Amino acid sequence: MKTEKINSIIKKAKAGDEVSMEYLLKEYSSLVRKKATGLFLMGADKDDLLQEGMIGLFKAILNYDETKEASFDTFAALCINRQMFSAIKGANRKKHKLINEYISIYTEDKEDIPLAIPDEKYNPEVIVTETEALHNLENMIRNKLSSMESKVLDMLIEGHSVAYMSKKTGKNAKSVDNAIQRIKSKVRNILKEEH
Repeated sequence: MKTEKINSIIKKAKAGDEVSMEYLLKEYSSLVRKKATGLFLMGADKDDLLQEGMIGLFKAILNYDETKEASFDTFAALCINRQMFSAIKGANRKKHKLINEYISIYTEDKEDIPLAIPDEKYNPEVIVTETEALHNLENMIRNKLSSMESKVLDMLIEGHSVAYMSKKTGKNAKSVDNAIQRIKSKVRNILKEEH
């Protein structure tokens, strides 16, 4: 997609346009899945890592500055990676292992290469602070969601369609769509308060 078009959609999403936000989340959910491939989160399943990636994507949409040199694709990939690595670091810290023991099974060209993470950015104080912030953010989001919204969010992160969510929840498509809009609004408000 052309840079001008994506920047225009991002501006609308940041201004509260739900359709634009939904479009970006759906458009870039494949990037989240791609970034999660080959990563391992101790004590959690792949859905937890995908959820972290989607939080990173939300942050990327809300914080992207088109006047900077990086394209949105590059910025989104960075935010998604950072969010997932923060989750891995938190789990890793609990097991008293080094972050560099976590490796990506595949790079884009399918070669087996360990992740290279700059040590100066991940001192113990930063790790503890980021891990606590991540858990607080996740708790804030979950605490604001109803039971139905929480179920819909999990399915949304997995990339399921409204029709699928409707069938799984026993609610009509309009109810599911309304739940999605409420989720986005709540998450956006929480992330704005955090920045």
